[in-house]
Amino acid sequence: MRRLRNSRLLTDEELANFTKFVGPRTYHTSSIIIYEGHYPHVAFLLVEGNIEIVKRNKKVFDVKKGVIIGLSELLNERPCKYSVKINANSKVCIIDKSTLDKISKLEDNKIKNIISSSSMAC
Repeated sequence: MRRLRNSRLLTDEELANFTKFVGPRTYHTSSIIIYEGHYPHVAFLLVEGNIEIVKRNKKVFDVKKGVIIGLSELLNERPCKYSVKINANSKVCIIDKSTLDKISKLEDNKIKNIISSSSMAC
């Protein structure tokens, strides 16, 4: 498996800071959370567990803890080139546009830096 370019894994400290701001959600069953060709309404930060990037039902990439998936597509209103599958018992922070708006108004640059540096295209 290979990682997409321009993605940086968050440190444990950065993950802890972000999860205080946006509480994580646990997916108890495997699910497709973004479909290939669809425009995402949210992005996902993997906190714990496993996310797979899939093309035509074939796994292409494994996503590591601390990477945000789909942020670029959300911000630029572009469709995803891949599907995104979350495996059972994985935790993610769900990031929508209103969350991004709240982050942009924060004085704490730590959270802003997390968003700008750890995004991975889907």
